[in-house]
Amino acid sequence: MFADRADAAIKLARALSAYRDRNALVLAIPRGAVPMGKLVARELRAELDVVLVRKLRAPFSPEFAVGAIDENGWTYLAPHDARFVSAGAIQPAG
Repeated sequence: MFADRADAAIKLARALSAYRDRNALVLAIPRGAVPMGKLVARELRAELDVVLVRKLRAPFSPEFAVGAIDENGWTYLAPHDARFVSAGAIQPAG
């Protein structure tokens, strides 16, 4: 489907081409999505900003993400993953 992350970003930008030159804002999360966001923003001639979030891990597996929490404490639980844990057992990755 994609050769690499850069290829995915270029294809995403093409899919979003209706937003080119329309004062769009591309938001990217650290660790892998920022370089992709930069490519998308460049292709769309859009602004780029970074959203600081941390992965919410499942207590039984630190690699299993069930959501995210932002710098203000707003929490998102993925509906398809949150069913595996109770809300009180979820901790930000450290």
